[in-house]
Amino acid sequence: MLGGAKGNGHSSLTSDLPLSHGKKNPVYAVMVEGPDGTRLQAEAELRLDHFRPGGYKLIAYLPRLDKADVPVSSKVWKV
Repeated sequence: MLGGAKGNGHSSLTSDLPLSHGKKNPVYAVMVEGPDGTRLQAEAELRLDHFRPGGYKLIAYLPRLDKADVPVSSKVWKV
């Protein structure tokens, strides 16, 4: 489940997943659909970040999109 935008002017989505880290961050072509049905194709870099003791979160980092391009409750999937 993806949710929430964060970051430094770029869009990032978070999801709890039990993944091992230490590999290069994969990059995928994704489709972003806003709650109003607007769709944008973008590039997403998947990152593992340490957010809490003993836990990591998978971040879908969207470096070419601004927060306004990815409103809360947007859907993201690989194309």
